[in-house]
Amino acid sequence: MKKLFLYLLLFLGIFILCFLLANEYFKQRMQEKNGQKLDIAADSISVDTEPYPGGFTVGIKNGCVIVYEADTEQVYEYTEIDAALLRELHPELYRDLQGNVHFDSQKELYRYLESLST
Repeated sequence: MKKLFLYLLLFLGIFILCFLLANEYFKQRMQEKNGQKLDIAADSISVDTEPYPGGFTVGIKNGCVIVYEADTEQVYEYTEIDAALLRELHPELYRDLQGNVHFDSQKELYRYLESLST
């Protein structure tokens, strides 16, 4: 009877230890996931509605739509919008982009890029 009690006590101790370790493991995993969500939110695009100094210019180069800073003419963002496809689907927008399109704020810019990609 004593042996049975000791085995039961040992089994119960191991079971509780496993439960506590698993609980701690899953708590850490949840914290990591929440941390990743916060990192993703921090990396997300924040769109300013205020005018951007100098503004942006959107044009076509090497078969893709590219965004430049208007005042420095440095590349602000590369897009994956295919110019050849844009020429087939929306020839008037393609012609506008060949002459470069100017935007004063990020909000206007990203609305325009969203409309091009849909």
